[in-house]
Amino acid sequence: MPEPNSLGPPWSNPLLTDVTDCRELFRGKSRQASIDGNPTYTRIFLVRVKTVNPDLAQVASAPGINWRDVYPDDANAYLVESNTQQEGDSAFHYKVTYQYRYLDESEKIPWQRPPQFSFSGSLASAPCFWHYPNAGDNETKQIIVNTAKDPLSGLDRDEGEFNVTISYNQKPPFGYAKAQLYVGAINSDTWSGGLPKTWKCQSIAANRKIETIPGVNPSTDPPVRVVYYETSVSIAYRNTGWDLQTWNVGFNEIKGGKRVKILAGSEPVSEPAALNSNGTAKTPGLPPDMLTFRIYRTLPFVGTFHQIPSDLFAGWPYNTPAIAVT
Repeated sequence: MPEPNSLGPPWSNPLLTDVTDCRELFRGKSRQASIDGNPTYTRIFLVRVKTVNPDLAQVASAPGINWRDVYPDDANAYLVESNTQQEGDSAFHYKVTYQYRYLDESEKIPWQRPPQFSFSGSLASAPCFWHYPNAGDNETKQIIVNTAKDPLSGLDRDEGEFNVTISYNQKPPFGYAKAQLYVGAINSDTWSGGLPKTWKCQSIAANRKIETIPGVNPSTDPPVRVVYYETSVSIAYRNTGWDLQTWNVGFNEIKGGKRVKILAGSEPVSEPAALNSNGTAKTPGLPPDMLTFRIYRTLPFVGTFHQIPSDLFAGWPYNTPAIAVT
């Protein structure tokens, strides 16, 4: 037997001029579920009409339920599908079937889709100034010098470089000026666990895309063509940072506020000599110090680039063990 609509008897809606009344049917009401997915619910309504050829949009609206309304017994299931068809041989009876299921609309609008991350590690050539003198000690470093305590220059080493590529959709307009500003910049703040000046924006690429998405109300609103920018950002990490380092050596020193030649006896030195921080020459035989120069502009990365997610999850299936490394 049919039950009264939630509006209560007698049913009436002056806006639906083709509809006489509407009742929900017990027959056909169902719940479907499986171990592979979320439950789906079905509700069926019997709608009587006044005309032989009614406005089917009015018939479908007769139950008085809107898109995205929740299922009465499951607040996580929403109205997502509607089907209207004539019931039997009567020209004045229609059956409206509503489908409810779990709904995630976060990816319908392009720029609301979550960013994607990809990672890679590689080796890059870098100047070599120091070495690890102690076996098993990866913290203590010493400057590379010869047996006469002269620093050795022109040496290269492989330095580990970690790269992350962030792909996401950007809402228009595309920030051309900001993109140009950030390419080649290093972080001024702590970003994704990296200290300031350890991350460098290597590239920013974007493609203008057009996509058609449903309107807010599929029954009345037409599809919408949206423009967005498919964006990819590449950022590289070096734990030694991106500053330029070089030896504090030279042929001249500062004496009495003036720049003069460094002498070995009475003759100018033939090799660059180590300098103190005040510009005076060090005592011969002492190793030189390093000079550090920032050669890239620093800009805040927090709030500009999506940070690498921590991915700390709990519960099933994250509480099951991974395959062991053998």
